[in-house]
Amino acid sequence: MPKAIIELGNEMQTKIQDESIHIKNLETYDVLEAVREIYDNKMFARIGKVNYNQDEKFLADKKTIEITEKFAEEKPQEFESFANKVSEYIEMLSEEGLKDHIIESQYSALKISLSVLFAIASFPVFLFGALNNIIAYYLPKIITSKIEDRQFESSINFGLGIFTFPIFYALQTIPICLLTEGWYYPVAYFVTAPIFGLLAFGYSRFFIKLRSQIKFQLKKKTDLYKKMVNIRENIIDKLDELSDKYLMT
Repeated sequence: MPKAIIELGNEMQTKIQDESIHIKNLETYDVLEAVREIYDNKMFARIGKVNYNQDEKFLADKKTIEITEKFAEEKPQEFESFANKVSEYIEMLSEEGLKDHIIESQYSALKISLSVLFAIASFPVFLFGALNNIIAYYLPKIITSKIEDRQFESSINFGLGIFTFPIFYALQTIPICLLTEGWYYPVAYFVTAPIFGLLAFGYSRFFIKLRSQIKFQLKKKTDLYKKMVNIRENIIDKLDELSDKYLMT
């Protein structure tokens, strides 16, 4: 019986690893996660995928992790140097408050100008959505900030949000009922509040990305930003080399 249980456990572990991105060496977890993000689009193209969806992205990410781990196993000293370069790049991005996709997909001056105009024009939508969702959005985060085990934070946030959002929408609909006549205004508010909340969330992500793009364009000719771009290009070149070597084997 114990042997059968062990075999079953090993089989389950194998299946779980097949259906997830499994990183063997947790000491290099941050480096491999960064590599996966940096090389995402290039690996997607290299394995011949054309429909960018979560399933195909998952496959591309697994391939990136696999070739990098093979590199680490076969040439540990070279990998250490490579990992230090990746870590330096991550640290530079963090210090500047940037994400890798900002370096990868740089906006033109025209796109930035149009994006700024769009941000200004759509700000009232964001403001309405934010004001009507801010309490329900941040209340779960305040509660989960007290939890010591951070790995459950996202799950608890989601679970609490299922309850907090409908409750707050109902409470906020009460004044509409008292101040208006007929049923359509309260119903319209109750239905549109979450829609505007999603639009406000999308606007906030759009604005953060736009702000980062503006910052990058203003500072891209400085020595620091030139070094950052150069390090990223070196990382990509090495991953191209690894892809040529390991994807064919």
